[in-house]
Amino acid sequence: MENEKDKFKLYASCLLTKGALRSTICDVQREKFEFIPNILYEILTEHDGSTIEEVVGIYGEENKDTIMEYFDFLKKNDFLFLTDEPERFPQVSLSTPHSAHITNCIIDFDRNSPHDLASIVPQLDALNCKSIQVRYHYDATIDELESQLTAITNSKVMSCYLLLPYCNCYQARDYIRLLDIHQRIRHITLHSCPQDAVLKTDDESIGLRVSLTEKAIDPEKHCGDIGPEHFRINLRLFSESNTSNTCLSHKLSIDKEGYLKNCPSMPQQFGLFGHLSLKEAIEKEGFRDYWKIKKDDIDVCQDCEFRHMCTDCRAFRSSTENRYSKPLKCDYDPYTAKWGDRTKLKKSKPEQSEKIKTATN
Repeated sequence: MENEKDKFKLYASCLLTKGALRSTICDVQREKFEFIPNILYEILTEHDGSTIEEVVGIYGEENKDTIMEYFDFLKKNDFLFLTDEPERFPQVSLSTPHSAHITNCIIDFDRNSPHDLASIVPQLDALNCKSIQVRYHYDATIDELESQLTAITNSKVMSCYLLLPYCNCYQARDYIRLLDIHQRIRHITLHSCPQDAVLKTDDESIGLRVSLTEKAIDPEKHCGDIGPEHFRINLRLFSESNTSNTCLSHKLSIDKEGYLKNCPSMPQQFGLFGHLSLKEAIEKEGFRDYWKIKKDDIDVCQDCEFRHMCTDCRAFRSSTENRYSKPLKCDYDPYTAKWGDRTKLKKSKPEQSEKIKTATN
């Protein structure tokens, strides 16, 4: 039974972010968020561990009804609880230790690329890299993909994501076979399709691992999109965005010509694969400069209530001269709490592709 002398505490999984006009409360366990007014952010941060009665005393009886409404909202949404021992419930740690030298790597290929996965993956293993994204700038055959991806079979790479142009000579069963042979492939995106579609298969879990879009994607211009559809609410992202860059931290990229970079879309390169090792590249002066640029360092982002559920892009910036400028492809204004016209556009519901058919035996 609640006691009016009990003190309020947010659940450890409920984390606050203050914006210019409003704040958010993110439940990183249930992966949900709600907007709250900035005055409630102030109450929850400056008067944490107080009683509700003490808060009313600070803000005045004339505001009691509003304050009680705030706390009713917090309790109804299971963001907050009352206790007589608030010291027993410390805040969650936002530290993000990295045991890996590199956590993820983007590898681009065109028909003339001088590198291959067989020579790259062993070096990624030495850096303890667990995730790779492989992007093809040409219509690689299924046989080519099978051959190249053999390199990850017994590696430390735990997840692989593929980006490919659509080819009407392949059907669903070809991609399913690829997923079956290389089970570390988490997702395949096919672009330049006749229409947006979902892959229909007897095994729904397989179908969810293949996306088809009619949009023509240039891999080196594709990154940097910012919008609600890209928001992720979890402790890992929230913590990382408080301490480091959510896109470039512990990332390595190899562009289609073999140049080693932070991101294939960035002009700065740190050498050519084959002329120096991946370890030598990440230890070169300047390679890690972007790793520590966090959301609170970035113009406009630092005033955005979404900043700890949002990723970041330093390749496409509002100002190429300022590495701390707002991401170019974000059209949200935290000073008006409004999205631009680009984000308001709604895509039609995907339909089953006539070209990518149901798998058959």
